[in-house]
Amino acid sequence: MPAVVREYVVNKNFSGTLKLQQNLLLDYQEDITKYAIGLDKGRVRNAFNHIAVFLAKENKKFQITKIARNARSRDYIGVVDWLKWIFSSGMHHR
Repeated sequence: MPAVVREYVVNKNFSGTLKLQQNLLLDYQEDITKYAIGLDKGRVRNAFNHIAVFLAKENKKFQITKIARNARSRDYIGVVDWLKWIFSSGMHHR
């Protein structure tokens, strides 16, 4: 998030940084819609939106059953792998 850090450094406060962060998240959402070919984009967005929730917990294990009511692993085949690939490949920095 270089733009967010730059905004903080220039202004010496956090005003404006939240808006930049929200715009970055919206950009990620748009990229999911654009690049998650062959996957249920709603499920990909849902899994993406829950990453922060899982990271905030002591047990950082990503649990499909906690994403949505009645969610099953077989419903999310490929979704978590696609998100892992995006983050491990560095594609999210482009």
